[in-house]
Parts: sequence; C-alpha cells; structure tokens
Amino acid sequence: MGEPLSKQLLSKQIRASFLLFFLGAQVSVAQTLAPVSVRPLEGPLVTGVAWLDGTHVLLAGAAGVRKFSLDDATSSGVIASVALPDGIPYPLAVVSDGRTVVASNGFERTQFAWNAAKGQRLFARSSMSPLVIDLAVSRDRLDILAWPVDGAGANNPDGVAVWRGGVNYRFNEFKPLHRITSGPESVAIFNESLPMYGGALAVEKNGTLDVITAAEPGVFQYSPDGVLLRRVGARLGELVMHRMHDINVTYSTDTVSRYTKVINQQPTIDDLITTPEGPAIVVRLVKDNVVGWELWYPNDERLEKRVKLGISRLGPFGHLSCDAREADLACVYQAPVSASAAALPNQSSAPGFLVQFKLPASHARPEQRASKGK
Repeated sequence: MGEPLSKQLLSKQIRASFLLFFLGAQVSVAQTLAPVSVRPLEGPLVTGVAWLDGTHVLLAGAAGVRKFSLDDATSSGVIASVALPDGIPYPLAVVSDGRTVVASNGFERTQFAWNAAKGQRLFARSSMSPLVIDLAVSRDRLDILAWPVDGAGANNPDGVAVWRGGVNYRFNEFKPLHRITSGPESVAIFNESLPMYGGALAVEKNGTLDVITAAEPGVFQYSPDGVLLRRVGARLGELVMHRMHDINVTYSTDTVSRYTKVINQQPTIDDLITTPEGPAIVVRLVKDNVVGWELWYPNDERLEKRVKLGISRLGPFGHLSCDAREADLACVYQAPVSASAAALPNQSSAPGFLVQFKLPASHARPEQRASKGK
C-alpha cells in the first residue's frame, strides 16, 4: 500500500518549504552583526527579555522578572517567582512598553501584569483558556497571540490568532483582531502551536502591531485602531511549521527527537522585533549541530536582506529571545560549555548571557520598499 493521502500532502508541503528556503537563501547574508556587549548572567535560568527604558532591561526566568541595569549590571526584583496572586512562578516571557510590564508562562497558563511607575499589580490570572503563545502591550492595550481551549482541546474553528483588549485579566472577553487566512491546514497548525514555536508579536513605536505565526507566511501589520495595513514576507513559506502536531503530540515527551527530527530540520521563528527599518524576524537555523540566528527583514513578497547575529551555541537545543529599542537590540540565550552539556534535555543549568547589538543603519521601511517594487 502507498502512503496515506494526508502524509503525502504533508511530505509535499515540507518539500515545498525546503525549496522556498533554498530560494530565500539566494538573498545572501548582508553582514554579520558582532555583539557590542556580552554579559554572563549569574543565577537562575533567564528565558525572556524586554526593554524597560534606555538603561534598563527586564529579565524573565526562574527568578521571576528582574530589572537589570546596563550601566552597572545591578539588578532588582520587579515580579517575584512565587504563587499567584503575589507573583508568577517561572515566567518564560516578559513584555513592556516602559509603563506596564506583563509576564507570562504559556505552558502553565499564567500571566501577571505590573504597573512599573506605581509599583502596583494590575492583574494576576491563571486559566486553562486561552493558551497564550505571546503578548504585546502598548499603553492601555493588550494583544495576545493565543487560541481558546475547552475540555476537548482547541476551540478555535475560525482560526483567530490575535485577540485585543485592555490591560486586564478577562482574556475571554478580548475581541478578535487577526485570523489565520491560509486555509484549514494553517488553522490546524495554529491550534496546536505552543510558546517558543508558534510565532510572536511586536509593537512599533507608533503603536503598529506586527504579527507572525508559524501557521502561515508573512508578517501582518495592524494600525493602533485595528486596521490591517499590510502583509510583508507573504511568500516566506519556509517558516511555516507543518509538523506542529509532532512538536505538540508525537514528541511531546521526547525532547531530543522533537528537536533533532522536527525543529532543527528547518528555519524557525524564535522572535519578532521592530527596527528603524520595520519588522525583522529572529530566525533560528541549525547546521552541523550548531544553532545560530539571523534577522530576516521582509519586503513585500520575500526578503529584503538577512543579517547574521554573531552568536551561536552547540545544539540540538537552545532559543533566542530578543527585544529592540530603536537601533539597540538586547537578546538572552544559553551557551553550554561542552557537547555533552549541550546534549542534555534539561538545559536549565547552562550558562546564560545577555547580549547587545547595534542594528544596521536605517534605510527604507517595508511600505517604501514595496512601493519601489522590491
């Protein structure tokens, strides 16, 4: 007997993704961006970073959320890693607009918001639904990349990917903003997406929301009042994770196979940042068991340029979390000191680093590049 039709279709989609990656690689790496600062992070594992102001970043991880000074490397607690409602245990991600801080652990279905100016809790929530992949905050607006859940699993037949509301805990009352539009298979991918693998949000200085998912190609840009402005990178199909079911289900308890057999077989989305040139996708790439990262700047259809970040680590594991403030890019990652340490499924003891880059000088933004026909 031949392969089931569904498996044949999946094989064709994966082969198409590899072809797209080959075509995308024809846009050569414009430069390698060397770090301007590399700081070892002492203490518990750090997995998320966000700018608070021009001299401080927020670090999220096993110690909660801490404010780190770039001037003297001192840190202080912002949100404790304790039980709700007094803190949030092990936040994996943190976002901030300089006034509001929101921490999240999408796997544990917990979120915590803090008013940085007043030093007050805004909300603490724990709910099975929705499953939050990423968040973005801008003034009194909170956007979540998430899919609703009921007792049977995903309850999101319309493929709503981004929901918008105020800075409050009532996520189930948020209004749909962005839907998956590429068909049922893309909706199914999104409805199995998980934090770290499913996509990212970023807010530009003017309040524009940038959205990318691993379910369909492109970065979608929405105005502050919720109007779709444009879609860039509309043919970046190599970033679609057709095997999300294998990540979520098949290899849910087999971390090594999840990475070696699925995640490391294609370029994947680690994060999304805003730059003076518009959005840039933080793309994770693995070659010869070395994990590296590039910034992919999309134009109307595919890529305007690729910029390699001058950091890497031994595989098969490892992700990069980044946040940009104008031309200043801050990222956190782990770099094990040996091949044996890098191969351990539990990477929580691997040395962590806060890395800063200076982004390339501004040229044309996506809307200007599109108008020039690039």
